[in-house]
Amino acid sequence: MELCLLLAQQTPQLGHQFLIVLLLFMVAVPSLLAFFAIRQHGQRRRYEEEAARMRAIAEADAERLRIEAENDRLRAALKAAQEETERIGRQLHDGVGYQVTLLRSELHLLKEYPEEFNAEVAAKLCDDMNLISSEIRDLSHTYSGHTFRTFGLVDAIEREIERIGKTSNLAIEVAIEGYKDGCLTYENTEHLYYMFLEAVQNVQKHANASKLVVSLSTENQQVCLNIYDDGCGFEPRQTIGLGLRNIEFRAIVAEGNAAILSVPGRGTTITISVPICLGETYA
Repeated sequence: MELCLLLAQQTPQLGHQFLIVLLLFMVAVPSLLAFFAIRQHGQRRRYEEEAARMRAIAEADAERLRIEAENDRLRAALKAAQEETERIGRQLHDGVGYQVTLLRSELHLLKEYPEEFNAEVAAKLCDDMNLISSEIRDLSHTYSGHTFRTFGLVDAIEREIERIGKTSNLAIEVAIEGYKDGCLTYENTEHLYYMFLEAVQNVQKHANASKLVVSLSTENQQVCLNIYDDGCGFEPRQTIGLGLRNIEFRAIVAEGNAAILSVPGRGTTITISVPICLGETYA
C-alpha cells in the first residue's frame, strides 16, 4: 500500500489510473462472486426442484402400480369367491338336491300306491334319509369350521387326518413344529383351516395318491402349511380347478401366499404361508 501511495505521489496521473483500476477490481470481484453464488444457488434450486419432481413422479408411479396390484388381487379374490359360491350351489344341487328329488318321487309313489309300502320300502327310505343327512353333514363339516373352533387348529388337523386314514388307503405323515394355537387371528386361523381341508380333499378326490404328507410350522413370522402327495399331478398353468382357486382366494384374503407346484406323474406340493398377527382368536 505504501508503494502504491508513493507511486501515486510521484506520478499523479498514473496513481489516479491505478486507484480507479483498484476500485473497479474491488467492486468487480465481490460482484462476480455474488453473481456466481446466485447462479450456483439457482442451479442448485433448479436441481432440487427437478429431483423433487422426479421423486413425485416415481412415488406416483409406485402408488399407481400398488393400486393396480391391489385391484388385481381384489378382482382375483372376488372371482374366486363367486366360483366358490357357484361350487357350493352345485354341491347342494347335485348332491343333496338330487337325493331329495329321489326321495320325493318315492314318497309320491307311495302316496299313489300305499299298498306297496312294506318293511323293505321303509328300509330303503331310511337309507335315503341317512344318505341325505350324510351329505348335509359333510357340507357342514367343510364350511362351518366347527372342528377347529372346538378343538383348535392343531387338533382339528390331526382329527381330519385321522378320519382320512380310516376312510382311505393313504399312507399319511404329519409334522407340526413350532406352531401354537393363538398365534394367528381368528379369521386367518379359519382361512388356514379351510385351505387345509381343500387341499387334502383334492388329494382324496383327484390325486390317486398313495402318500400324503402334511406339515405345519412357523418361520420368519409366518405360519407355513405344506401339503404334499405322490399322486398323478397336473399342469398348474392349464388345470386350476375351483378348489385350488379357493385356496388362492383365501390366501389373498389372509394377506398370505399360496404356491402350487405340480408335475404330471410326479405329485403335487401346495405351500401356504400366512403372517403371524396376534389378535382375536377362537380361544
